[in-house]
Amino acid sequence: MIAVAVASAAACANRSPYQCTATDQCVLGGQQGFCEAEGFCSFSDPGCDSGRRFEPNAGGGLGGSCTSGGPRDDAPPNACGAVGQACCSGEPACGDGTFCMAGTCQQCVTDVTIGHRYICQTRYDGSIWCAGENDNGELGNGSAGIDQLTPTQVTDAMGPLTDVTKLGVAYDASCAIRAGGSVWCWGIGGDGQLGNGGTAMGQSPLPVRVVMQNGMPLTGIVELDGGYGHVCGRDEAGEVWCWGRNGNGQLGNGTTTPANQKFATRVLNASGGTPFTGAQSLFAGGDFTCVLKATDQLWCWGADYDGQLGDNLTANRLVPFMAARTTSASAGLFHLCILDADGSVSCAGANYHAQVGNGEGGAFNGADQRTFEKVLAEPGGAPMTGAKAVVAGGPMSCAVMQDDTVRCWGDSFFGQTGTGTGSQVPFEVLVRTPAGAKKLEKVDRLVARYPRACAHTEAGAWVCWGRGRSGEFGNGKTIDRGLAEPLTGVTCP
Repeated sequence: MIAVAVASAAACANRSPYQCTATDQCVLGGQQGFCEAEGFCSFSDPGCDSGRRFEPNAGGGLGGSCTSGGPRDDAPPNACGAVGQACCSGEPACGDGTFCMAGTCQQCVTDVTIGHRYICQTRYDGSIWCAGENDNGELGNGSAGIDQLTPTQVTDAMGPLTDVTKLGVAYDASCAIRAGGSVWCWGIGGDGQLGNGGTAMGQSPLPVRVVMQNGMPLTGIVELDGGYGHVCGRDEAGEVWCWGRNGNGQLGNGTTTPANQKFATRVLNASGGTPFTGAQSLFAGGDFTCVLKATDQLWCWGADYDGQLGDNLTANRLVPFMAARTTSASAGLFHLCILDADGSVSCAGANYHAQVGNGEGGAFNGADQRTFEKVLAEPGGAPMTGAKAVVAGGPMSCAVMQDDTVRCWGDSFFGQTGTGTGSQVPFEVLVRTPAGAKKLEKVDRLVARYPRACAHTEAGAWVCWGRGRSGEFGNGKTIDRGLAEPLTGVTCP
C-alpha cells in the first residue's frame, strides 16, 4: 500500500499538489481519506454537506473546500456521531445511546445494574432511573407496591439523586455510592441489607445511609455488589466491608452470628482479626462474595453448598481463601466462572440450568460441579476458547470473546441466553434488527444477573435480553426478550 503523509502539508505549503489514483493513497494522521474524482485527497468533515473536505493543498483551487460529491460506497463512516466524536451535521446528530452536548457526542447511560425483577440505569449526570417490579421499594422513587413500566428517578428526602458514581444491586435492594464514597441503600431490608444500623427496616422506598458498627457513616467506597440478602463494598484502600444476611458466612468476618448484620463490618483475613486487603474488584453471588487481587488471585468466602467456590467441598467459608488464579471471574447465584490463561472458561457450582457449560444439565435437572471444569464448545467436545471476559448470571453464563461478540449458555425459558434457544454449551448472542436477527458485535462491556443480561457496544448503546415481564426494560411493555434489543426509557440531556 502507498501511504501519503498529507499531514505534513501545512509544513510544506510550497509542494506541488499530490494527485491520487486510489483511496488507499490518502492518509492523514492515521485517518483514512478518499481519492475524489478530481484526483485529490479528501477527509471526513461533518461540517460539509457531503461529509468530506479536500486536503489543504489539493490543486485546482479545491484545497480546503468541501467536496461536491454525495456519500461514497467505499467510505468508512464519517468520524462523527459516536461517543467522543463530533456531533454530525444531519439528523440524528449522534447515534443510539448518545446525545449532543457542546458539539460532542456524549454517553447517555453510563452504567446498567440488574436486580431481581428490575433494572436501574445510571445517567451521565449521576442520576439513577429504575424500572420494573417495586413491591419492596426497590425502584427508590419514594413508593412501594407500584410497578413501573418506564424508568422513574431515584430520589431521597431532599430530591433526586444526582451525585451517584456507582450502583450495586442485591436481590430486591440497591445501594449507591455518592460523593465522598458514602453509601445509600433502598428497597428490602429485613436481613439488614440496607446497612443503616439500629432495628432492621422491612423496607425503605427512599435511600438510607449505610453506617459502621460505631454509628459513623461508611465512606471511601468505590465499588458495590450484592447477593440475595447481603451487600459488600470495596474501599479505595482495597479493604472490603459487608452487611446484611450472614447465615453462610457471606460477610467474611469469621462468624455466622448474628445471622443478620445491620451495619457494615470489615472482611477479615484467615489469620483472624486483621482486615483483608488488596481487593481490586468485587462481585457477589447469591450467598457468597469474591474479589480479584492485582496478583490475579481470586479470593472468595461464604456459601459453598453447591460447590460454587470450586474447592471440591460443600462447607461454608467464613473468611476469604484463594480459590483460583484468573484475570476475569464472575459469580452467578449458585455458580462461579473464571477465565483461564488460554482463553477458555471454567465454572463450578450448581448446574440445574446448564450454567456451567459442561454439556449436561438444564431444565431444573443437573448435578453440581464442585471443581472448576472447562466450558465445552460442544457436548463431549473440546473446550471453548477465544474468550477475554466471563460474566455469570442466574440460570445462564456468558463470555465476551476476543472478536467482541458474546456467547451464552444455560436455560433460556425467559430468553436469557440471547441466542434464541437454551443450550448446554455456548452459542452466539443475536441482536434483533428490522432486517432480522444478526450477530451481536462490538461489545465492550457485559452485565448479567438473574435471568437477564445487558451489553454495552463501542458506539455507546446498551442492548438487553431475558426476562422483561415486569417492565424491567423500561419500554412500557411486559414482554421477555429472546434476542438482544435496545434498552430504552431514559433520555438525555
